[in-house]
Amino acid sequence: EFTPDGLFMFVTVTGSLLKKYSLTTPWVISSGVVEIQSISVGTTFDFTFQNNGYYLFSMIDIFGSLNIRKQVLSTPYDLTSIVLTETKDVTSFIPNGNLCTISFRDGFKGFISSYISSGPARTEVYAFNLTCEYDINGSLILPTPTPTPTNTLTPTPTQP
Repeated sequence: EFTPDGLFMFVTVTGSLLKKYSLTTPWVISSGVVEIQSISVGTTFDFTFQNNGYYLFSMIDIFGSLNIRKQVLSTPYDLTSIVLTETKDVTSFIPNGNLCTISFRDGFKGFISSYISSGPARTEVYAFNLTCEYDINGSLILPTPTPTPTNTLTPTPTQP
């Protein structure tokens, strides 16, 4: 993920470190990249910054349960300025699969996708609503699989 100006890039390393890199030329990683910050984030599947870099949301595994983690930064996009961390267990709504991702349409509507490898293998996308902007603690999460998984029938060849 990049900051809106393209001067900084964020990546996870081995799913447990979040690193911030400075780019010599905005958006161009081949022109020069310097690591400037790194924090341990535990077992993280995905992350996204919201609200102009003041919130860092991630999908994490806590003892086999899928959770949304929200971290509040006192300085936008500064990993060393985390002042508050909240988590919300979503395993009762969303199966803990692999390669979980999170994204937001706005501060009230978001989406979580999860690859489920147990039969049949599939990717499920869940929509959720928050009652307060970017607030996962006081939220009412109303996930809905989108689209509803359906079996696809394979046509059977007919004999003349």
